[in-house]
Amino acid sequence: MTSELYGVYYRDKIEIAIEILKLLKRGQTKTTRLMVFANLDHARCGRWLRVLESKGLIARESMGKREFFALTQAGRVMLVKFRPFRKLLEDYRDVSRQP
Repeated sequence: MTSELYGVYYRDKIEIAIEILKLLKRGQTKTTRLMVFANLDHARCGRWLRVLESKGLIARESMGKREFFALTQAGRVMLVKFRPFRKLLEDYRDVSRQP
C-alpha cells in the first residue's frame, strides 16, 4: 500500500518488488539500470536483488566481469498473478486521494 505525506509519495515493499520484476520482464539488466528505474540507492537495490533472488523470482547471470539480473519463470508467474491485485491498489490509491 502506498502513502502520501506532505505531498511526498511513498511506495510500499510490494510496489518496489513489482517495479524491479517489471523491468526485468523486458530482458536482462545491470544493477545500475535497476537502481535508476526503481529509484533506489545502491545499498537498497542490492538488498532487494538478494531478496528476490533468494525467493527464486530473479536470477543472477555473469558475462565475464559483468553481472546481470534476469526474470525467472517464477518471477513471470508472480507478475501475472499480481496484475489484478495491482489494479485494486491503484483504485484504492485514487479513492483515498479524493477529498
